[in-house]
Amino acid sequence: MYLCILPYSACHEPGCGDGLGILYKCRKPKEEEPGNLLILDSDCVLTASLAELYQDIEQKGVVAMPVGYADDHNINGCSIEQMRAIYQKFFGKTDVSKLNYWGGEIIALSTKVLPELFPAFEEIWQKNRILYEKKAVKLNEEAHTLSLCYYRMWTDLKCDTVEKADLSLPIWHLPAEKKWGFQTMFSKLRGKTSLDAKEAKKMAGRIMGVGASRTYRKLRWYYRYGMKKLQRMGKKHE
Repeated sequence: MYLCILPYSACHEPGCGDGLGILYKCRKPKEEEPGNLLILDSDCVLTASLAELYQDIEQKGVVAMPVGYADDHNINGCSIEQMRAIYQKFFGKTDVSKLNYWGGEIIALSTKVLPELFPAFEEIWQKNRILYEKKAVKLNEEAHTLSLCYYRMWTDLKCDTVEKADLSLPIWHLPAEKKWGFQTMFSKLRGKTSLDAKEAKKMAGRIMGVGASRTYRKLRWYYRYGMKKLQRMGKKHE
């Protein structure tokens, strides 16, 4: 296992974010054997074996998660249209229609692509810092920056390891469960000395709606939010 503890500032540079900060600051030493990296947000839940995903990483070099936002949708302060305009400003390309937004919740890549990825990242990061200093529209998080890196690898570096994949991964990203779901699940796990995979998956389904439709999970969230509001209002009037 390779462990690196970062200072707060290392992960909060403009256009960096936790995942990309870890990836950049915790590069494996050169003498280590090549391997596959999987960096997940802390609000992700694993529901099955990752063996197939690791095979994909080994074969393709990079496995990215496409996110179906409209081109003009505001994604953390920067839309796909704005990302394309930034890329044109950086590199003078006229046709950037294939540049898309790839989610940063899952960063899955082989160490063999790092020699191509890091120079692209360093170049884009430095150019983005200039936009930051000018208070111009900029890349605000790791998914913005990675998306430009992937596109630069495709076009300029003739790298065919990055593919748009229709993924059905055994990984559920549950940001809406940060306040209640994970807290409830951890409280249920307190005191347990063991937990098999089936029991854990069943518990995650019962508490956080893992395995259920997005509509069902949204309804659960609104119900819990409403109940919490009512509870707080009740306490105020006691």
